[in-house]
Amino acid sequence: MKNWHHQLLSLVLAAGLLVSATPELASAAQSLTVKVNDKKVEYSTGAAPTVQQQTTLVPLRSTLKAMGITLSSVTGNQITAIVNGKSVTVKSKLTKIGGVVYVPIRTFGDLSGYAVSWNAKTRTIQLTAPVAVPTTEVPVSTPPVDNTAV
Repeated sequence: MKNWHHQLLSLVLAAGLLVSATPELASAAQSLTVKVNDKKVEYSTGAAPTVQQQTTLVPLRSTLKAMGITLSSVTGNQITAIVNGKSVTVKSKLTKIGGVVYVPIRTFGDLSGYAVSWNAKTRTIQLTAPVAVPTTEVPVSTPPVDNTAV
């Protein structure tokens, strides 16, 4: 009879631990959203952002395409891309998952000057293009020439 009570108590405790851990497990399984200038990036099936060792990884090509950046090459741990007509190279840890190359999301900030921000409540990563400072031409005025003094 005592053995039965111990088994029931063990089962109840195990169920209680499982129920208390479920919200944390559920939040870890929730998907991440990536936005570029407030526009959601649509990733193909099986190539969604993921978190590994507290680093958010996103598919390289899909994210660059959403940013309007052309990928030139990926060699070793270097990424070269064309940003605003200029070739830019950055070093980044590359991770291959299911045949897709992933990089840490911060790489895109380093590569393009985009600001990277995180909204924990909505689980959204926002990439925001740098604000271009408008240049205004200041007219150069030439002082009038006094021809009467000659």
